[in-house]
Amino acid sequence: MPRSREPIYARLVAEWRAQGRAVPTDPELPWTSLAGLAELADLALRAGSAAEPSRRS
Repeated sequence: MPRSREPIYARLVAEWRAQGRAVPTDPELPWTSLAGLAELADLALRAGSAAEPSRRS
């Protein structure tokens, strides 16, 4: 369930808007896509470094 549909979040949003405060929103699609790619790259790098044999002599 997206955060914006949770009852406590909806109440906070209504309260903050009534007070004229800035309200955080869900991340936009391009940013969530980039964050997902960064996480995948990090996992790939971790898996690759664990699979490589040590090069120490």
